[in-house]
Amino acid sequence: MKYLLTLYFLLMVKLISAQQLESCKIYQIEGNDSANVKQVGMRVCNSMGKISAEYLNHYKENFRDTGNSFADFYTYRDTLLIQKTRAEENGDSLKWMYFYNVGRFKVRESRYKFTYQQKDNTPLEHKLIDHPESFENERTWRMVEDLNYKVDVLGKVLERTSQLYEKPDVEKSIYEYDAANRLSKIINYHSGQLQSSSNYQYQNNSYSIIVQEVSHDQKNIIDTTEFILTYQLDNIGRCISTTKVLKDPSKSEFIQRFIYGGNRIIREENIFQFMRDGALVSEKLTYLSMSTDLLPCREKENNF
Repeated sequence: MKYLLTLYFLLMVKLISAQQLESCKIYQIEGNDSANVKQVGMRVCNSMGKISAEYLNHYKENFRDTGNSFADFYTYRDTLLIQKTRAEENGDSLKWMYFYNVGRFKVRESRYKFTYQQKDNTPLEHKLIDHPESFENERTWRMVEDLNYKVDVLGKVLERTSQLYEKPDVEKSIYEYDAANRLSKIINYHSGQLQSSSNYQYQNNSYSIIVQEVSHDQKNIIDTTEFILTYQLDNIGRCISTTKVLKDPSKSEFIQRFIYGGNRIIREENIFQFMRDGALVSEKLTYLSMSTDLLPCREKENNF
């Protein structure tokens, strides 16, 4: 499957290259040794600078990740993304579909998975290989999550609801804004119970988000954890660094730094610092985007 997935992507890149579209290579460096650089993917952009396809091989989201291999393909209507499809290494596929209102604001997002589905809708704790009789004989598409957005005339999200196919739980998010139309608070509920709240505080060339997460056990005992996200911006409003600090005795900290080429990110550094046996330990993972025609690649979305 890995060979076929790679071949499919390379053929697609060849076709897109014939249209003289931009492509770039993605590299990662683990730790501080710049000699330990390895290519983990290829990204192709269309003439509008939007990503058309991406192939990642043993790509790590964080330092401790084992690495994932998949290919993503993007479909647009005008400038609006209407579908993203992912081919995974194990033969499964994922699909995201996006829907917009007449004002061109996103009002719905549906997520599907093409895999061996369970014969009933009861979640299993075991893998397919352990209970093959509980799964269908062929892969099929099934919606796994349906998200709906309530927006105002300016496109600001006022409310988001999420329904998972395999679970009856409904997640709901409420968005609040200040007098300057800036996001001021997000409140998240899970099956009617408070799950988290995020409060925004704005400063010159930066803003912070104080996040409180609430967990309920079977006896409905509430446990609250808190962390702070801080975003530093340059003089034209681009994010140049983010910091996540947990407010607990471990004093762990997550830092992201971004370097731009033109208006696109060409280098991203992820640094995780934490205390171990009384000493400060640091783990680092760096992403590099280098265009085949020496131009910067598309900006990587920040999924903090």
